[in-house]
Amino acid sequence: MGQGQTDLDSHWPIAQAFAHGRLYLTDPIPWLELVPRPEGGWYSPFPPLMAVLLTPFAFLGVVVDSNVTGAIFGGLSVALVWAMLLRLGVAYVPRLALTASWAFG
Repeated sequence: MGQGQTDLDSHWPIAQAFAHGRLYLTDPIPWLELVPRPEGGWYSPFPPLMAVLLTPFAFLGVVVDSNVTGAIFGGLSVALVWAMLLRLGVAYVPRLALTASWAFG
């Protein structure tokens, strides 16, 4: 990481912006390609789901690592796919193949 570079993604800064009622960043993140706003500030071109999931933590002032949080939510989604396929009555081998393709896809 470079000087002052604390994280490699914009999820946590965008979650903090959401907690303050903004959809944009006020400070640049030079190692990311951000979209400039005409009024000043920058938009993140990345999907916002991770930032939305981190917003309650940002609102409470709890600092979390977005990489660890992403791994937790990713693991949870794999477990939910397994449970859904089990509930739908999908046989074991196809259920295993579909869950593995979900996990690594």
